[in-house]
Amino acid sequence: MPGELVQEMCARLGVSQPTDLAGVTALYRAWCERVPFDSISKALALREGTLPPGGDPTDLCERWLATGLGGTCWGHTSAMAAVLEAGGVRCRVGLDRFLVDDRVDFHSFLVVEDGDRCLALDVTHGSGDPLLIEAGATGNHPAYPTEIVDDGDGRLLHRFVRMSRGIREIGTYAVLSIDLDAADQRTFCEVSRTYGMRSRNLYHRRFTATEMIDCCPADDGSALVLRHVSSDDQVDKHLADPEEAFAAMGYGPAALDIAIRAGLIERRTDGTVFYPPRIRD
Repeated sequence: MPGELVQEMCARLGVSQPTDLAGVTALYRAWCERVPFDSISKALALREGTLPPGGDPTDLCERWLATGLGGTCWGHTSAMAAVLEAGGVRCRVGLDRFLVDDRVDFHSFLVVEDGDRCLALDVTHGSGDPLLIEAGATGNHPAYPTEIVDDGDGRLLHRFVRMSRGIREIGTYAVLSIDLDAADQRTFCEVSRTYGMRSRNLYHRRFTATEMIDCCPADDGSALVLRHVSSDDQVDKHLADPEEAFAAMGYGPAALDIAIRAGLIERRTDGTVFYPPRIRD
């Protein structure tokens, strides 16, 4: 990735270009807070029949700088790796498989070496500080518990806990690899056309130091629900006006047009706005 783009990303994130673990941690925390995990760019790619973002790290960086849009896991992984590798930090890509019976869902995260240890930087499931890839490791984000456990047969499982509509959900991934390279990354971007997040509704997630912030359509499609989830509280705000909702999520004006083109927001002839509600991916 061009050095000027790396420098601009770090400047906008308010961090120095990382060269050591302290710098890596600062970048990861700032990235989770400012660069959202969202469905919009992938939804547009699927609608237009193009390759979902993630193979070229400049895509996410240039789009975020211009519009505030982030992307799904593959885009975050390649972009953050490019920023870190520019400072000499060695990175690889990790691959998880979501353990559910009704679909196949692959997920990526960034792997950074720290001596003889490997650390996971996962933007989708923020762990506070980078998460040690070792059985018994736990994240330290107060609102979003994460952990690495042994399944009893020597396989590592990556788990997270979140609240969804008042219900405590535990998600479990099997760690398939922590040694993918750029060619593997591009291959799984192609695979993600069929397997993984289908991006049929609008979704947005970020992590501040104390909260998980997410946004998705209300059940009836009448508004977007912006949630601030802390360790002991949850505040929901229904936003029917798309301009207000997108500003609250930190997006620029161009992002709304992209979401409309992607089919995630419908402006109807009677003047109302409809947000297609969640369809199980």
